[in-house]
This record gives sequence, structure tokens and C-alpha cells, in this order.
Amino acid sequence: MYAFFSSDIPPGFQKNAWFIAISTPITVSVMTVAFQNGVIRTFIVVPQLICGLGAGSVVVSLPRRRHRLHFFLESCGRARTDSVSYCIYYLNYNNLGLYILQYTSAVRSCLNFWDLVRATENATLIHDDVEGRTMKFRALLAILLTLTLLLSACTPPTKMVNGIRDPLVFATYGTGTSTYADLAAVTDAVSTDTDARLRIITSDTAIGRLAPMKAGIAQMGRLGDEYIFGFEGQNEFASENWGPQDLRVVWAPLSPHSLLTRKSDGIKTPADLKGKKIPNVTANPSVNGKIEAYLAYAGLTLDDVELVDVSYSEQPEALESGRIDTLYQQVYGSSLFELESKLDVSWIELDPKGKEGIERVHELAPQLNILPFEDAPGQREGASTHGFVYTLPIATYANASEDEVHRLVSSMASTFPKFESSTLNTPRWNPGDVETIPRVIPFHPGTVAFLKESGQWTDEAQKRNDKLIERGEQLRAEWQKFKETKPDKDDIPKKWSEWKIAADLEKA
Repeated sequence: MYAFFSSDIPPGFQKNAWFIAISTPITVSVMTVAFQNGVIRTFIVVPQLICGLGAGSVVVSLPRRRHRLHFFLESCGRARTDSVSYCIYYLNYNNLGLYILQYTSAVRSCLNFWDLVRATENATLIHDDVEGRTMKFRALLAILLTLTLLLSACTPPTKMVNGIRDPLVFATYGTGTSTYADLAAVTDAVSTDTDARLRIITSDTAIGRLAPMKAGIAQMGRLGDEYIFGFEGQNEFASENWGPQDLRVVWAPLSPHSLLTRKSDGIKTPADLKGKKIPNVTANPSVNGKIEAYLAYAGLTLDDVELVDVSYSEQPEALESGRIDTLYQQVYGSSLFELESKLDVSWIELDPKGKEGIERVHELAPQLNILPFEDAPGQREGASTHGFVYTLPIATYANASEDEVHRLVSSMASTFPKFESSTLNTPRWNPGDVETIPRVIPFHPGTVAFLKESGQWTDEAQKRNDKLIERGEQLRAEWQKFKETKPDKDDIPKKWSEWKIAADLEKA
């Protein structure tokens, strides 16, 4: 069962709001939320809410218009009182992202929450719109929720169902993306196959997807290039609370991505982007790097375009309104089909024979392939366009159970016929079509075991995997030496890059 409540909160209004929720027939629970200027500052969930919800969820979101607070309690299917799991979703007024705190048990989560707070101190889950109070906010929230969880006395052990933990949590992009739709179809099939519950939490930002995994709140992630940046300690992961992460690829299906434009603007090739308004996607170096690679194909740089700050999920609306002249997404997102119903759109074409352009692309992003895609918004039936095709892999940390990863991969492979036609991109999850040679981070041992069993693992793949594992060990060792120099926080990205070059670790 679930309950839904909403309350009008005029912009700038300051008050505490109390919501009473009936989460079970015999349990009444209370949540208090403190507002200031349309921004959620703190919230407290009393212990009864946690125990009463069982495996349910608490969702608090503040929409972009800031006029209404929504409080949503959901009792997820097959809820049990011995499996406490809840989420708090916080969406700031700039719509910069969706922030998730999820707890799978009281004792583990008290520790994991502190990890999540530390992981997000620099890059941050809670952005600058909290006007300099982010650290106090995080510290207060950590204390309140830790005490709440301790008082709740809900301490369920991790439960395994047919070789997979229950629930198994994945982090990925937002619900309007093809990335999410693919993963939802796959996890539904695996859940039916194994009888374990697989859940998805979402974020628009790289930190927002990887931080729950670092904290142990999510065990897997279908990620953008943050799986590379995290492994390397690069971009926003070059910070005192991150550094190189011991990540592994679990499954590597390919996905087509491209730049979508308004057809009326006549932007057909990357060269036509000169002087145009290009998205600078908030806290998403993965997307921004791909856009830069598109420009590099034509010999352009960021200095040749006008950058417009926008969140990942805001891109379709921004293209429709004219705030930007192109957007970058996986080509089958539902938000793009919705956009097509309101606007004539077209894709920017890459010439697969443009040798010099491709070399410039690979200089920035060696993991990219230039391949055709079809059946996307704005394409005529039977037509195709060349864009970037690369993996958005399922990834995890190296310490994930080999048996669990093997069971997950085996289930995804065996259930492929059931989810193959779920989305336009799920055919690319065919076990025979996924990438089987590591490119930039190693494969997980559970995945390697599956690929060996299916005859897809080669000596070349093993050599590459060993080389990448060794590189990861070197990166993490050098990071520890680097930290001992006590670099200034603001200098870490630049100095760490220089350190890697000096240690001959600039490239894999």
C-alpha cells in the first residue's frame, strides 16, 4: 500500500511542515521537513516510520517551480519487516539533479551514510544553491538519520535469494533516459528469473551515481564515463575524498549516442556547430567530454561555441525553447520521442571515413566507436545516422562477490530473449554482441568466469585485463603517495594529473 501527500509551499515561505503517514494498518508515523526559501534544509524521520514501512520508500521532492512539496510513501512489493530499505529523494530548485540516500539496514547504513557524506563533500550531491550551508546541512542530516536508524532497532542481515542479494540496488541515469529504460527491462527479467528484488536509484550527475556505490548503498551501477573517471581519479573524482576507485566492469552492452538539433537550424555536421549554443551539462564530465569530442571531429574546440549550463534531463526542454542549439543523449530516450512529437529534429552526422576527425576523437576518448544507428527520433524509416556507439556498462567495485556477479551475468544472458524487444536498444544486450575485451577498466572476475564458460574470453582479453588491474593498483598506490604531499584542495586535479605523468601513468 502507499500514501501520497502534498502541500503548497509559497516561494520564500519559511516553516516546519508535519506529515502524518499511515504506513501499515497499525502504524502511524511522522516526518518533519524544514524549509527555507523553497529549499529543503533538514528532515527527520521518526523510528516508527522505518520499522513500519518494512521494505518501503520515503520520497521527498521539490519541483522546479518550488510551489509544491510532494511526500510519497510506498510499500514495495513483497515487503518484509526484516528488510528495511528506504530512499530520500531531494531535488533542488535549480533542478540540478536527483539526490538519493538509501539504507538497506540500520547498522550498515549508519556507517555507509557517513561514507556518502564524505564522498560528496567536494563534488557535491547538494549543490551551491544551499548558499554556503551544505556542510552544516550534511553534518546535521548525518547525525539525525544515524540516530534515527540506531533508535529504530531494525538490523536485518543481508539476504541472498538464488545467489543474488535481496534487494540488489543499481544506480543509473534518470527515468526519462534510454539508459534507465534498458536497465529497468533487464532488472525486471532478472528479478523474475531469480526471485530477488532488483531496484534502481537515479541521478543526473556522475557523483550522484557513483557515491551510493562507494558507500555500499547501491551495489551496481549502469554508468556513464564516471566508471572511467572514478577508476582513474579524474575530473570530479580528483578530490581528497575520492581518488582512484577499484572498479570493475560487470556487463558491457553498446549504446548509440549523438547530438540532436532542430531541423530548421540546418545543423548537419559537427562543423556547423561553430558559434552555436552548446550544453555544458551540470556535474557530468562524461557527456561534456563527448560533446567536446564531437567538436574535435571538425577541428573545433569549446572556444568556438557558446556554452550554456543545463542539467542532463533538462536538455530536451532547453532545445525546444531555444536555450541550446543541440543536445547530447542516448538516442532512444523517451524524452526525445516526446520532443519529436512537438518539434522537427535531426541528428548530426559523422562521416565514418573521416580519418583525421576520428583520430582527433580518439585522442580525447579512445573508447568511442563511430557506427550507424536507426529507428531514433527524427529518422525516416530505414534511414541511419553515424554517431558515437560505446558501452554504458554495468559496473561494480572489485570486492563484489564473484559468485553474485557470475549469477547476475548468467541471469542477464539467459533471460535476454525475454527482454530483447523491451526497448529499441535492448537488442544490443545480446550476450554475443556485448564487449568482451576490456578497454579502460578491468572486467570483474565473475564476468570473466562467465565469458570463459561461454567461450568468449581470449588470451588477448586476459592480457589486457591483467594490465588494467596492474594499472589500477599503481594508480591507488601513487594516490596514497600523492596525498602525503598534502596538496591544496583546489590544486588536486591539476597536481594529480601532473603526478600521473611523472609516474608514467598518464594513459592506460
